[in-house]
Amino acid sequence: MKKTKISTTALLLAFLFILITAAPVFARHSMRHDGRRVEVGDSVADVISLFGEPDMKVDLGETDDGYHQCKVELWVYDFFPWRYELKIRRGQIWQLDKIRLRKVR
Repeated sequence: MKKTKISTTALLLAFLFILITAAPVFARHSMRHDGRRVEVGDSVADVISLFGEPDMKVDLGETDDGYHQCKVELWVYDFFPWRYELKIRRGQIWQLDKIRLRKVR
């Protein structure tokens, strides 16, 4: 009986450890600023309504999604100390990168 209880506790602790250490990875797939938030899969309309126009837009060309050739754009938002780079495809956030900025003298 004790072995089952100990192994269940160990399993629970291992799960909590994995969940805590994986949390920063999941946080990288969302953009947050001033209480507003968008995630991968949200629409361009959501991004613009919450954060306005991006600081920079770059056309990255096209990619094949299996059915169509899709135009891909890079949208950059700078909210010091973070820079968010959103790759937009088919009117939605396809990829999102969160980059830590450092002050330069």
